[in-house]
Amino acid sequence: LAEQMDAAGYFIFCVVQFLSSAYPSIDVWCEPGNHGRNKITHPGRATSSKWNGFETNVYKFVARQCSQFPNVKFHIPRAPALVVPLFSHNALMTHGDTDLKLKAPSASGGKASWGAALDKVNAENRYGCPIQMIMAGHYHDPDVMYFGNGVCLANGALVPDNGHARTAGYSSVC
Repeated sequence: LAEQMDAAGYFIFCVVQFLSSAYPSIDVWCEPGNHGRNKITHPGRATSSKWNGFETNVYKFVARQCSQFPNVKFHIPRAPALVVPLFSHNALMTHGDTDLKLKAPSASGGKASWGAALDKVNAENRYGCPIQMIMAGHYHDPDVMYFGNGVCLANGALVPDNGHARTAGYSSVC
């Protein structure tokens, strides 16, 4: 875990450093997942205080290291989802396993669950603005889904081939 946190922090720092030299302003939006939970705080699945995990430690450390770049701003919320302004639209970013009822896009009814979630957050005005896009991870099942009311993006796994990925049908695919 220590080596993974160190490598993640270094990788994120290098990317931000590179981008900060190429662009006038950089916003880094951070959202925790479920594998970085602190098992003392969350012995089971983290369903509340999801931010209280190892990812947040990495994000805060990198944010401090990047404070030397005046054109970089980190957004590290204490919320299970956040609204990211994306061009002239609002994208909802979440890990995907707590705030919304989503299924893996390849599961039976999976894509429909994403469209229904987009409808529901807008009908409830849950985030105080219209949401045109949902971006979520967790499912190791990459997909871009287009609906009449917006777009949903399922972020695929960025891990090497492993037992979980092979079981899900993603052998040798990251």
